[in-house]
Amino acid sequence: MRHLTAISIAPNARGWQVHTRQARVLNIFDRVCNLINDSGEVLSIAATEIGNGPFNILLKGLEFSFLNYLEVGSPITVGINRVAIGEVMVDTHQAKPWSPCPDWEQLHALRDLIGTELLTLKDWIQPRAPTNSVIEYLKTQSVMQVIQDKSHEFFEAGWGLRQSSSYTIHPENAYSSGTRPSQTTLHTLASPKVDFVQPAFESARELCSSVIHAEIRGGNIAAQHLAGLGPGLTPAGDDFILGAILAARIIHPEELANILTKELAEAAAPLTTSLSAAWLRAAGRGEAGVMWHNFFAALSSGDQMAVQNAAVRLLAIGHTSGADTLAGFLSTFFFFINTRTDPCLF
Repeated sequence: MRHLTAISIAPNARGWQVHTRQARVLNIFDRVCNLINDSGEVLSIAATEIGNGPFNILLKGLEFSFLNYLEVGSPITVGINRVAIGEVMVDTHQAKPWSPCPDWEQLHALRDLIGTELLTLKDWIQPRAPTNSVIEYLKTQSVMQVIQDKSHEFFEAGWGLRQSSSYTIHPENAYSSGTRPSQTTLHTLASPKVDFVQPAFESARELCSSVIHAEIRGGNIAAQHLAGLGPGLTPAGDDFILGAILAARIIHPEELANILTKELAEAAAPLTTSLSAAWLRAAGRGEAGVMWHNFFAALSSGDQMAVQNAAVRLLAIGHTSGADTLAGFLSTFFFFINTRTDPCLF
């Protein structure tokens, strides 16, 4: 038995331990193991370098790869202060609580300063984005201009396409809704004859516009169109929605933001993977990972170098996940800035 000690734990992760009766392994990576319980709630057990997150248990001194000790069928037992997965035991008794909610009230008060910092960041960050990420092509302030200028490149890159592989690589119960799309839907979504790119970016534009105008119905429809778009455990469409939700938290006062972001998250979550749904719902509750906390702190400071350093760390999350989330955040904020200065721009 390999014994591990947790150094920090998010409130949702502590709650997961308390009320979980049955769970299974959802995903295994070198430095992270994701579990899911019978209520569809996700718990991430992660090495220190991964950082704190809305449903994370952060470990001290993980000296081995989870891939060498765990498998999808590993048995799980859960207690209030421990989680056992196969031959790995995690002790959370002395783990310090970590709050996943940034100070949204303060960030909203600094909204104009943050907007100024983001405009400065835009041109700097675009050439540093990962290949085939959404932000790689975000060279203007308008998602609509991205559609017009770069739609063929997105089509070749496969962004905005519900590829059949994004369904076949996941087990039946990987979807947060508990059901897979119909065979007719799969056939339509996988068809190379359908141009997915233009509708996808029109939905991205509609999402940004709906967020800044607090149009819940339009935002929910756009989020449902984007949900699950792209391959991977957190598809690019979901990441874009996540970024838009985080931007909404800064753009709008807290009471309005609470309603709007929860609606967006719940509209998208049933249409994507369980892991991605967990991230969306966390954002809907006003929660974010530690690297976003650091990014917001840098934006609030007005320190351009700190902003750039924090942005680089976001870009390094996953293959393109961090960059795609940042694209949704920037796009929504730029829509907000442009609408304030020129309501007829779009």
